[in-house]
Formats: sequence, C-alpha cells, structure tokens
Amino acid sequence: MVMITVHSKSDLNAIGYAAKNAATMYREATAEADRSFQMRIEGSEGAAISTFLEKINTLSTNVFSVYPDLLDRLGETIHNYTKSLEYEGFTGDQEIKSSDQGIADIKDWLTRQRYNSIESKENNLDDVIKKAQGALALSPQEVDIRLDTGSIQLEAYEELSRLAKARQTKHDNITQDMQTFRDQLERLEGELTTLSSHLTNAYYVSQVPVATLYKWVARGYLTVDNMEVIDSIRDKGDDEMLEVILSEGESKETFYATLGEVDASFVSQNMMNLAYARILENSDHIGHLQEFFRKLQEQDQEKAQIYLEKLAVSGTLAASLVSGMGTQRLPKVTGDYDRYMKEWRELQASGQLVALREKLLHMGNLNTLFESAIIAGVGKSLSPVGSDNPDREIPITTRLENLRQVGGSYSWDAVTYTGEKYEREVRKEAVTNGYTDSRVESDVNQAAEKYRELEQKKQKALQDLVKDLLLVGTDLVIPGFSSVGSFARSILEKGKVSSAISDGNDWSKTTLGEGYTKGAKGGVKSTSKLFSYIESVAALSSEKDEQKRNAQGELFGIGGSSITVGDKNTSSQSHIVFDLSASLQYSDFQENGVRGYILRQYDGKALERFDDGIKRSAMSQDMRDILTGNSDKPITEVGPDLIRDALNKMNKITYVLNRKDGLSWVTRYYDNNYRDFDGLTGNAKTSHMEGSAE
Repeated sequence: MVMITVHSKSDLNAIGYAAKNAATMYREATAEADRSFQMRIEGSEGAAISTFLEKINTLSTNVFSVYPDLLDRLGETIHNYTKSLEYEGFTGDQEIKSSDQGIADIKDWLTRQRYNSIESKENNLDDVIKKAQGALALSPQEVDIRLDTGSIQLEAYEELSRLAKARQTKHDNITQDMQTFRDQLERLEGELTTLSSHLTNAYYVSQVPVATLYKWVARGYLTVDNMEVIDSIRDKGDDEMLEVILSEGESKETFYATLGEVDASFVSQNMMNLAYARILENSDHIGHLQEFFRKLQEQDQEKAQIYLEKLAVSGTLAASLVSGMGTQRLPKVTGDYDRYMKEWRELQASGQLVALREKLLHMGNLNTLFESAIIAGVGKSLSPVGSDNPDREIPITTRLENLRQVGGSYSWDAVTYTGEKYEREVRKEAVTNGYTDSRVESDVNQAAEKYRELEQKKQKALQDLVKDLLLVGTDLVIPGFSSVGSFARSILEKGKVSSAISDGNDWSKTTLGEGYTKGAKGGVKSTSKLFSYIESVAALSSEKDEQKRNAQGELFGIGGSSITVGDKNTSSQSHIVFDLSASLQYSDFQENGVRGYILRQYDGKALERFDDGIKRSAMSQDMRDILTGNSDKPITEVGPDLIRDALNKMNKITYVLNRKDGLSWVTRYYDNNYRDFDGLTGNAKTSHMEGSAE
C-alpha cells in the first residue's frame, strides 16, 4: 500500500535553502584553493606524470566542482517537490496525508454510499416533485417543469464520480511526485556519500608532500597502470604504507621486514587491503611471514594489535567478496533439467570452485594466524615490578617464534621475555590455529575479550561493505570498495593478488557482474546475487544469539576457526565467508529454496509437480516463499526455526516427488545437499552429517 505523509513543507524548504546556501559558501571558501592547486601542477610532462595529473585533477573536480553541484541539486530537488505539492493545491503548511486505502474509502463513500442514500430517497422525491409540479402549474406564467428523479440521480452520480476521480488523480499525482522525489534523494544520497570518500581521499592526498608524490612517479613506483592505488589514501599513515608496498624490491625478506615496521595506527582499512594482498600472496613462505612478525613484535603491543586486527578485517572482507562471486557461478534454476545438469557438471569438471575453495581455506588459516597473535598478545608492553614499587615498570615482549605450517594450519610458540638490557624467557606456550570447512560450533562465551572485539570490527566492516555495494549504481567510483573489490576479483580471475596493485584496474563496478540494480528499498530479490549474499553474511555475522548462530551453522554446515594457546582452547567461531561449500548452499537456498535440490535429485517433471503441489499445500505463504526461493527476506531475517519448520513440512508433500522418500525426506535433503556442494568444491567429505548420502 502506498502511503504519503508530509509533515511540513516549510521545514523541507528550509533544508533546500540551506543546501543551496552551503553550495554558495563552499564555492566562495574554496575559490582561492582551487586556483593555487591548479597552478601547482602546471608544466609537468611524461606519460606517468600525465596520468598522475589526470588523477589529481579528477580529485580536484570532485572537491571543487562536483560537491557544491550536488548540494545545489539537493536544494533544487527539494524545492521542485514542494512546488509540485503546491501545484496540487497544498499551498499552506498543513500536514499532508494520502494513501491508497484512504482514497479507496473516499471513492466508495462518494460513488456507492452517498449515491445509494440519494437513490433510497427516490419515492420521497417523487412525491415532492409531483406536488411542486402541481403548484407550479398554477403559476400565471409558463414554467419548465420537466424535472424528474432520474435526471437528479444521473446528475448526482456524475458529480460524485467526478469528485472521486479528482481525488484519485490528486493521490496518483502526489504519489508519483513522492516516488520521483525519493528516487532523486536516493541517488543524491549515494553520490554525496560516495563523494565524501573522495573528499577524504583528496584531503589526505593533499597532506602527502608534493616531493614524495613526484618521487613515487620519478622512481617508477606509480605508473600509468597502477595510478588507481592513490584512491586508497584515506588516512595520515597511508603514504608510509603505500611507499613500502610500491617500492618492493627483489629481496622479499627485506620487504616483509619493512612491512612489519609500519605503524598501522593511522593506516586506513583501504590501504591495509593492499598490504593484506601482499602478505597473502607469500603466506606459504614461512620465512617471509616470520620476517614480518619479527619486526611487528618489536612494536608496542597496542600498535601490533591494531595492525593485526586490520589485516584480519581485510581477510574477512576479501573472503566475503571471493565466496560471494563464487556463488554467482552456480547455474540458474529453471525447469530445464538437461541444461541445469549440463551446466552443473561443466562447472564441477572445470575445477574452478575446487581452486577457489582451497584459496578460501588458505585465507581462513591466515586469518586465524593473525587472530591467534592478537590473543597471545604479540608485541611490547610494560608491567609494574610489584606492589612495593608501583611506579617502576619493566618491559615485557611476547614474540612469535618457530612458525610452522602443517596441513594448511599454522602452529608456533608464544614466548614471553622480560628485562631491559638483558632479556630472559619467562613463559612459553604452544599455539595452534586453523580454519576448517567442517561445521564448527560458535562459542563466543569462551573466547577472549580481544577476540570478541575483533569480531565486532569484522561485523562493522561487512556492514560498511554492504553500504559501498549499494553505491556502485552511481556514476562515481567508490575508493573503499575499489581496493578490496579489485583484490577479490584478481583472486577469482587470475589466482594472483599482486595484479590488484600492478594492473590498477578499477573493479568497483564490474565486480558485481551484469544485471546489478541498486535496491536499497527493494529487498534481496531486487539486487544482484552477490549483494544479497554479502548482506546476509553481514547480518549473520552480527547475530548475537549463539543458539541462532549455531542453528544457522547446522542448516548449512558452516565451518569456522579454532585457536589453542597452551592446553586451553581459546576460541571457536563459526564464519561462513571462508567456507565455499556452505556459502554456495546458503546462496542456493536464498535464491531457489529447495527447487535446485529437487532438480538435482529428481528431474524437471518432479520440479513441475513440486511447484504445483506446494501451491495447494496447507502451509503458510511465508513457508511457500521460503521453499520456492520467492521470499524477499534474507535468510537471517527469516530465521533458522522457520526454515527448519518449512523443511519438515516438506514430508507432507513428498508424494508429488517420490513416494519412497516418506518421512525421511528432510534427512535425505540435508545429507544429499551437503554432498552436492562438497562435490562441487572438491571437499573430500561425503557428508557434513552422520550417515551416508543415498
């Protein structure tokens, strides 16, 4: 139902005037800065310099031209809307309300109730008219007395219908005006939000000394191909990190040692995405990782933790996009059984998802290494000597030593030293950490406080990524999405993450694939599969109820990480983004309900019988929508209990599929579905559940 409510046109107009005034004041305040900026970059030559200037000039245009223009457009959009309301007759500042149901009620009252009340008085009117005609006949002058009840009824009906139509037209007009206004505001919101990223980018680029920027170009750090990395400069520590990344030489040990020396306190998440890409690409080389940690652990413990947290967030963001893009490779479920199975088998035979699963598992293992180093407290700190001398502190250093990799997982020793001039070992604990795509119980209650805080940061980063994805439909590039989007695409397409830096391609729009439509208000069905997947993952990661998280994990067999320090299991956390098989199941169920499963296990005719049978079933419409993939709610909003209830009700309609399934249909569904997707991703397991697949 469409419902329109406008509380105050004058308040709307005030916002519009404020936006236009802000645009004028902004132009006046930046006029001199605009000229000095343009003068500073004149006279440069060379291909790389030209590309660099083009990039800087684009920032200049966004800062000095596009931003105030958007403010102007905001003001004009608001004023145009209030003018349209005045055109419809709402000239005062009264509250305006209109709705489909309200208009329908008015039309019913005018054209039926009021007309019927007139029609019911027909006999009384006849008597009155006849008496009036008799009285008028006595007049000495000729009088037209052809009036009758039929003409009165017709005129009444026509007038009442006219009034009803006028109200419907007015409602339709203000509804259309509101829709246009909302669409324009959504677009402006996207462009203004995106532009704020460019303003941040421009501000911190302007803080980098000009000599440093030109040095990067002159030494070949910045080239025509990789100039897009400038977009990732979003904080005051980004220039130091970017210089280390761009100046990587032949000696990898030196490079990773230098990378570990960077103070990440003021390195943006966007820049950290690039650092993570370099670490991931060489994470199989234990010597390189050890060099990175050797330098990192000489930093203050707080700074080392910040660095590791940002790396873990980068890993989560990248994995969410990589696994999400993997879900886009699933064949589309239609009634064409032969085509679906042909595409399924071709995808399985290609081995694409097998390689992708291995990459995601490796990323999951690397993430748990970062997380275990956080929990163990790698880095330097100060500790009071004792209660007798509270003002005196001695240095404490916890180091990562003897790093090893076994079967993809990492193990190492957390060794704590104390002392200033001469260190002595005071504690040594064995640490093991790893990620598995077998189902893992989520157990945050036993996790360390640092781990819980890190999970919250991951959740926020995923939610921010959803916001960035919503803005991809605008005309502007989103720097925050571009860095991680480019990185994720490079993993998917080329298997090497260094191309995310060397190629310099902007994948912020192409990562989503064809057919992406911005759908902030339209529900999951109005957006791309990738967007709906990331949105659901963000919602799943923010679920605070452990029972619900474990129930979701049970439905899709979601894997997770485990970290053990000494003889104590510190944490075990379910996270879907590194588990490709679970991600594919999750996406398939969101998109198709059980229709994909039916097509794989039976055939196209069985799917037709199911589609017909479920329409006639006694279950609720919500359950029908869930089982057929027509629900416009993310799985997390539907909830595991309702999904489980819907699946259990399938036992009652399995006669349309195969009678021998009987009451075992749900058990077979879980087992076979796990087997299908494990086979597609090359998982050696035949099932996530007890029992064998039939």
